[in-house]
Amino acid sequence: MIRPFVAFDYNLNQNLTPYAKRKIKKYFDEISALQARPNYVYRPRSKQRLDSAQRFAQQETALSELTVAFIPTYDDKPRITFNANRELILRTRHVTTHALTLDPARLAIDPLQHVNETIAAIPEANRFTVRAGRYEIPQSHARATLGRFVKFLTDKYNVENNHHYSHWLHGISAHTFTDQQDSRTYIRERNKARAKLKRARAAARRKAARKK
Repeated sequence: MIRPFVAFDYNLNQNLTPYAKRKIKKYFDEISALQARPNYVYRPRSKQRLDSAQRFAQQETALSELTVAFIPTYDDKPRITFNANRELILRTRHVTTHALTLDPARLAIDPLQHVNETIAAIPEANRFTVRAGRYEIPQSHARATLGRFVKFLTDKYNVENNHHYSHWLHGISAHTFTDQQDSRTYIRERNKARAKLKRARAAARRKAARKK
């Protein structure tokens, strides 16, 4: 069901136009993809905050009538704030996360320098992950090794096709953990949340199959 998340509402008991069917499918496909990871449904009051939240959520498709952001997180009740640049900051029990944007043009010139200059904006961060499209590459990196990993990705995916890094390598998540125990707890809870979501989606598929 997409009705709780969108600004439009069609009467499904009436014959829908081809345009309406295409629109519903477009929104359904994108929302399904965003919900395929553990997430928190965030409903901001202002359009500016919604735009920032959807960028943080790595929403790939522009959906002007989507009224929420599916914030990727493993915490049921994260704290969401915004800095002076209106960028979203996500805080949970164990970690504070900033989303940092990468410029594909600068990555083409010197990925190592660009990454190191980008993460310098969050000096307190102690672990980093790469934001790939609407997903996060689960492998985390220290400040000293992140640039080399991003360079590896740009070297590997530099052939001009749909897999070119400029299509998906747009950001970094900078994580600040209070201590090493928080880092281990975060990883453990992340894995539990993923497993729980996987079981729930499998149960939903079985239920749908039985109804058929």
